[in-house]
Amino acid sequence: LTPDEQASVLSAAAAGVSPVSADTSVSADDPVSGAFDRLAGAGVVDGYSCDPDSAAGSATVLVSEYALTARDGRFPTLPLVLELYRRTEPGRRHEAVRIDSVDEGWRVSLSTGSSDGPVGLASAAIRS
Repeated sequence: LTPDEQASVLSAAAAGVSPVSADTSVSADDPVSGAFDRLAGAGVVDGYSCDPDSAAGSATVLVSEYALTARDGRFPTLPLVLELYRRTEPGRRHEAVRIDSVDEGWRVSLSTGSSDGPVGLASAAIRS
């Protein structure tokens, strides 16, 4: 699928997943932390720290112990992106996911409005 087709499929899939409960501990204003809290609760990540820049529509997350294995220089981002899409309105969704390998695990960089269109929605190239 093209990146635009991937975004469309993920939007439809996110719409079909049960909505985020209003009683969650993380505010709807912070979908990135909410997504990573859910992934941590499901055992997909062991831990994370988030540095959001809501004014720029971006966030940087340091992730430790990701349960899915990177292959052929690509990091599987699908669970993360689906959870983010589930928690974010269509006009505010992160369109670019970039991955860097760091000593502590992985640096996940999320941004909205990518000039290249959607990038890294199912898997992302690992930058070193």
